[in-house]
Amino acid sequence: MVYASKIASLVVLSCFVGSATGQNDAVKEKAIAQMRRIANAMKECPEQIQYQNECALHYIGPPSNLEWDVVPSKSVRSPFQGVIEFTLPMRVQDVDPSKQSKKVRQSCQEMATLAATSPEAKALASRWREGHHRYEFDLGNDAPELVKRLWVAKDKDNNIVTSAADDDHYCWTNVAREAEKNAKAQ
Repeated sequence: MVYASKIASLVVLSCFVGSATGQNDAVKEKAIAQMRRIANAMKECPEQIQYQNECALHYIGPPSNLEWDVVPSKSVRSPFQGVIEFTLPMRVQDVDPSKQSKKVRQSCQEMATLAATSPEAKALASRWREGHHRYEFDLGNDAPELVKRLWVAKDKDNNIVTSAADDDHYCWTNVAREAEKNAKAQ
């Protein structure tokens, strides 16, 4: 009688574990689909003007070297964590000198010379070796939730330095923020 009771308990337990595993697989597949949509939308973002002055237009983006993954979460907030990491190329386009006044053209030349020869400018430029953005999401049965936006860089001594990303008004940040709203609308 005790033996039969133990067998019955094992059968019930194996059915529970099997159904929980099936549920977990479905949640993981949903999390993977969510991250794939977010990453693909971020890849569609165009290059944007970071800032401009009378001398040049400074462009940033679109995200490149974009990698994403879904991993089991270490938090009770959600069963999975989504991570997107990417770099943002930057370029500068000088303003056409024929469209500048003589005074502005001279000022731009002086600033370019100063930037090329200034010890302070060289020190600032050599402070960082490389860096990338990292966005972290909580994933599960609900809509994805953007929980962290980080800038991860290496300093001149090869130490990893992490700080909050300062990229509030760009397409890729808006895509990450809108993922929650878009998922709820579906």
